[in-house]
Amino acid sequence: MPRTVVKCSMPGCQRPATHKIAALWKDGGSSELKTYGYACPSHTDVALANARRRPRSRRLGLSESDGEIDAYPLQQVLA
Repeated sequence: MPRTVVKCSMPGCQRPATHKIAALWKDGGSSELKTYGYACPSHTDVALANARRRPRSRRLGLSESDGEIDAYPLQQVLA
């Protein structure tokens, strides 16, 4: 089976991503990483800064929580 290669989300960049830009979302016993983008080593800092500047207007339910946006190594996320 072919391995999927995730590309950097920055416009014009075709390099493989090494990080997922995401925030940990929780609802009771469920949790997942809410994706804001993917970044190669050259774009991790700028992709993270861009994601943190985005408005987070979604209203959360009483049992929901939304963590800080951070850069997660893809090897860790995909394991």
